[in-house]
Amino acid sequence: MNFPRQVVQLLLCAGFVVPACSHAQVDPEKRQLFHLGYNQSLQGLGPVAAYAFYYLNIPDWPREGQTLRLAVAPVYLDSELAFREALGPQTHLAFGAAGGGFADGQSEVRGGKFIKEESYNGHGGEVSASVYHRFNPEAQIPLNAVLRLAGHSAVEPNGGGLHAAGGHGHAAHARGPALRRARAVADAQRGAGAFRVV
Repeated sequence: MNFPRQVVQLLLCAGFVVPACSHAQVDPEKRQLFHLGYNQSLQGLGPVAAYAFYYLNIPDWPREGQTLRLAVAPVYLDSELAFREALGPQTHLAFGAAGGGFADGQSEVRGGKFIKEESYNGHGGEVSASVYHRFNPEAQIPLNAVLRLAGHSAVEPNGGGLHAAGGHGHAAHARGPALRRARAVADAQRGAGAFRVV
């Protein structure tokens, strides 16, 4: 099925506009979400793709002016403690830590066929520092920026070594399904997709 070029362009533009409508700031609302899911390939034998995570955002905790965000999967934790207006009005500072099992694995699938010999389980962790800034607090359509510096390290237990990278972004193709979904929810809640430097 071929889509006209204009339809594809419209969908791509919508993908860039929709994240900009969310808050690229520290989330001021208390939120809780428990998510369970399972993905199954339509043909062939694919990797197990079950996932579960709990998302929690608590403003003014542990102290007033601070916000704790957690995304907890059975073998992985993604956390961030934000200090609202720490760098001035509309500019927040946050420190994050994440890590656990299966987050840096690779499930190789080519042509709909799962290739077990080229797949592996990888485990890892990361620390990050982020700055969230809103340029136009009075405007109806917000203009936000998120600047993030992250250090990431990973271990491949079946023969691979330790890999470390400073300022490493989040590569979805090398992540487990639970982490990808937990990260996506966390990013959507704080609107990091609006403008993100990693």
